[in-house]
Amino acid sequence: MKTCVFIVVVVVVGLSRAKFPAEKTCCLSSKTREKNVCRGRMIGLSTEMARVAEVDRGNFVCVFHWHQLRTRNNICSCPLPTHSATLSSTPIPERLYRVFDEEGRKKMPSYRPGTRWCTSCRRNADKTFSSKEEYQTPKKRKTVGGNNTYRLLQVKSLISFLLTSF
Repeated sequence: MKTCVFIVVVVVVGLSRAKFPAEKTCCLSSKTREKNVCRGRMIGLSTEMARVAEVDRGNFVCVFHWHQLRTRNNICSCPLPTHSATLSSTPIPERLYRVFDEEGRKKMPSYRPGTRWCTSCRRNADKTFSSKEEYQTPKKRKTVGGNNTYRLLQVKSLISFLLTSF
């Protein structure tokens, strides 16, 4: 009887001091006005949407704030002065994030980071920002041909030799 009471007391005290995982809460709830109250289910932020929200990846937002973030990301986030009317289907490469953030905060007080850019900025950004310190050159793509073609020919000739010799 005493051991049962002791076990119950230990469990109750242990549960009262235990730290349970935090409940999913909207990370933008304190950043809005009273009329923009959180509503809807919680959605985990991807890397791109975390960049738009200016929070760390893995945070959660409610459906209301998710739609606000999608709308905010639906504009060109390049700090160049001239833009085209159409957004590019290709997102901004991560290698340009630092350059865009530095230049955008220097030149435009209303700059907001995002992951979309217009077709004009996509064409001109590398030329314009290549002289900046934060700029990273694009990675070279693998070329088709060269050694790969030579190796393929070697394998084919080896297979044909084996097939004809037997």
